[in-house]
Amino acid sequence: MYVDKYEIKRRALLEAIRFAGGVTGLAKRIGAKRSQVNNWLNRDDAIPYQYAILTEEITGVSIERLAPDETATNKVMRRLRNSDGSKTVDIPIKNIAVTDSQQEQMLLSQDKDELAKPIIVTADLNLIAGLARLEARKALGYSTISAIVIDTEALLLGVRLINELNGLITISDQVFVAISIENQLGNRKGRRKCSHLSGKTDDIAAKLAGFSSRDSYRRAKKVIELGIPMLIAAMDNKSISISLAAKIATSTHGQQHDFLRKRQT
Repeated sequence: MYVDKYEIKRRALLEAIRFAGGVTGLAKRIGAKRSQVNNWLNRDDAIPYQYAILTEEITGVSIERLAPDETATNKVMRRLRNSDGSKTVDIPIKNIAVTDSQQEQMLLSQDKDELAKPIIVTADLNLIAGLARLEARKALGYSTISAIVIDTEALLLGVRLINELNGLITISDQVFVAISIENQLGNRKGRRKCSHLSGKTDDIAAKLAGFSSRDSYRRAKKVIELGIPMLIAAMDNKSISISLAAKIATSTHGQQHDFLRKRQT
């Protein structure tokens, strides 16, 4: 017997509701409103993917059933979650969109270690960090690139902590993730506040991007904005601290270069 997508979703959601002890119980556990869950159940409303992720993690009901209309970009997230513990996924370079003016990032050398680092993209494949790596791979004729997919909307709901990616992303990458989160918070308007998050926008962004404090994020951001590539690289490889790098970044480019050159000798 044929079962349409709406009925697949409804039956899956009923299982999740029973597991959570009712509509209110499920809503509370995934950070949604009771009215939202009712609408998903009783109308043809799609369950937003970030809520479907949480529902699967809490109840065991699969995303494929909860969100049968999931898009190709959401399947990138799904593949990432099912890649035997790997935090990265190979993505066709032609599918990655560079739309943000914030992508004026440091120029990186094209050595093997640098090229091997993953870029960071949103769930809809907009570039968050790693423009130089992306352009270098393009110039060398590669068709795919290793990427970390971060769904910032899901991140706001606590789905994915950046600390899980420790060792895979640099401090400058964290800055661009935080900027993306700030933009996401600004676009939420009436949905701006999350029940489990409190504080100023940059404070929330700093926390979700893995910084120890808002001040640490602000200092690292200053390095990205004012620092020469050599200084940013020194901060990223942790040969100098974020606070020292931020102080150096306020000097002229020539002074920054002289300081770093003397430090290497």
